[in-house]
Amino acid sequence: MARKLRLKPNLFLNMDHIVSWLIGDDTLRIDTPAETFHIGINGTKSYAEIFVTDDDLERIQYEIDAYFD
Repeated sequence: MARKLRLKPNLFLNMDHIVSWLIGDDTLRIDTPAETFHIGINGTKSYAEIFVTDDDLERIQYEIDAYFD
């Protein structure tokens, strides 16, 4: 059964579709076959299309790590 990852309150990602991810200082890149998501922390000048709180970025990283462990 597919597991969803909440990126924002109205944006979810099927974790079965994650091909790779890269963790930066204040960014996260998630690659899927269809799209690459660049996620950054609110208020930073990092390159990102999706901005979240630092707590949400840590949660997203934790959920991906736990899913693939």
